[in-house]
Amino acid sequence: MALSYHERIAQAYGAYFGIKTPDFAVKEKRYGLDGKWDAGIGLWFEGALIYQDLPIPSLTYRRMLTLGADYTFGIGNGLYVQSEYLRID
Repeated sequence: MALSYHERIAQAYGAYFGIKTPDFAVKEKRYGLDGKWDAGIGLWFEGALIYQDLPIPSLTYRRMLTLGADYTFGIGNGLYVQSEYLRID
């Protein structure tokens, strides 16, 4: 299992929703947590919370979550099956 943190000031360019915006700096903080286990089948998760100091409140926070599992069956040289679920909001 691991926990990580990253902070930076990013330069933003371009447009939001088709409206040209002036260039500006964005404060960004990222938090991450992930883990992996071999419990007969392989299990893992990865999660991230991202904060950006943006002028659009609905885009300030983003969450990402991935859940996964895998297993190798003893068929032939080994039949590998993997499944993953990703959610971003």
